[in-house]
Amino acid sequence: MPEPNVRVETTVPRQLAAVRMHTTRPGLPKAIREGLDKVWPQIKDRSGLNVVLYHPSGPDGLGEEFDIETGVEVPAGFTPSAPVYLATTPGGRVVTAAHFGPYDRMMDTYRAIDAYVREHGLRMTGPSWEVYGHWSDDPAKLRTDIFFPIA
Repeated sequence: MPEPNVRVETTVPRQLAAVRMHTTRPGLPKAIREGLDKVWPQIKDRSGLNVVLYHPSGPDGLGEEFDIETGVEVPAGFTPSAPVYLATTPGGRVVTAAHFGPYDRMMDTYRAIDAYVREHGLRMTGPSWEVYGHWSDDPAKLRTDIFFPIA
């Protein structure tokens, strides 16, 4: 697995068809699947990527229980039906890194981001999000881009 390339960049908001879920750390994979199962039936254009926004609930980040918005990128003009609604990722300056490999190894990339933030005296703000590349049965080909807004 390649070493994460952590960097600061400017992002533009991504429009999503999404649902909001309340979950815990152990329940996160199930909540993501359940959320996507509600969104994907409304998506006709299958080119959009899956996105999960994480809403902080504790003083140290996510806390033990937190809300997520699980969604799929959609083009302008998309009209959702309840319980799906339109959401957007934040735009602006972020610290980001791409994780390559299985999802159960993503903490390595999160640790690299945390170290970069501390080294460079940055302050993370707002919800973070992950953008999942298209699925592959080969875990080495999985890509997840991780974003944290910074002040």
